[in-house]
Amino acid sequence: MPRIFLPAQPTLAAELDDGRLSLVRVGGGARPEMAGFFTEDLPVGAYAPAPAQSNIGDPDALRQAIRRARACVAPGGGPMALCLPDTIFRISVVTVDALPRGVDAQRDLVGWRLKKTLPYRIEDAQLAWQVLGQRPEGTTLLAAAAKRRVVAEVEALFEAEGLRVGCVTAGTLVLCEMLPRVEGSTLFVHAAEAWFSLVMANASMPTLFRCKSLPSGDRSAEARESMIAAEIAPTLEYHASRLGGTPLQRCVLHQSTREEGSLAQRLQDALSLPVESIPVTAGMPRPLAGRLSAACALARRGLRGSGAVEAA
Repeated sequence: MPRIFLPAQPTLAAELDDGRLSLVRVGGGARPEMAGFFTEDLPVGAYAPAPAQSNIGDPDALRQAIRRARACVAPGGGPMALCLPDTIFRISVVTVDALPRGVDAQRDLVGWRLKKTLPYRIEDAQLAWQVLGQRPEGTTLLAAAAKRRVVAEVEALFEAEGLRVGCVTAGTLVLCEMLPRVEGSTLFVHAAEAWFSLVMANASMPTLFRCKSLPSGDRSAEARESMIAAEIAPTLEYHASRLGGTPLQRCVLHQSTREEGSLAQRLQDALSLPVESIPVTAGMPRPLAGRLSAACALARRGLRGSGAVEAA
């Protein structure tokens, strides 16, 4: 899967989500392993992700959590990558007749395609895009937008504690990089505490990205599972009828929730397919691994390039 938002990162990465902060550092070597980690639940309302408004409800609580994370994992501070919730981004797979040359012209085209989906002015957006490939109908791109101020206010908190943010991305995009490269169609389900995302891919290339928030008054495991289950059939139907997708070959589930519940079994029953999991660090309990997987995957990028184009 392609990467989005800045091609090169250090081996230190954080994930900030509704109710949780995690920080991971990986060691060097041909197969980098987790060298240190921190994860902590945040006070209710300390960070409430939203695409168009301030996400920070309790800056002091966030500063203290970041300070504890740095003391535990990276006492010397330094550069880091940052993973934020899917809900603050607008991520789309778009096809254009022709991709113009030059970053400015491409930015204008991507902005024009995304602006109707944004709850803020396109002028206020940070845009990133990557070419996925050529199809008979044109060039297919993976495009993402986030409100510049929403991202900047979070970056400022980390940087005030000596952690310089050089990369920002969405949790599901990072986890998609860990999906097996296979032929046929794959459904990836990422369930978080306050939202979930569904990604369809053909031959390991994304064709459809959907993200939905859970109602603030009902974020129980049962409510989450019911909402996800209700979205599976229309997602598969749209993928097949509108995007020409092939029949589903596999389903991969990742849960970064406090408890796993029965979602895997519900998906297996609905799809009549075995439900696979994102690989996790050996020996680590699955609920803990679920909280750390996105940050760990981001840290493991190291200094590899992504091919993504970033525009201010």
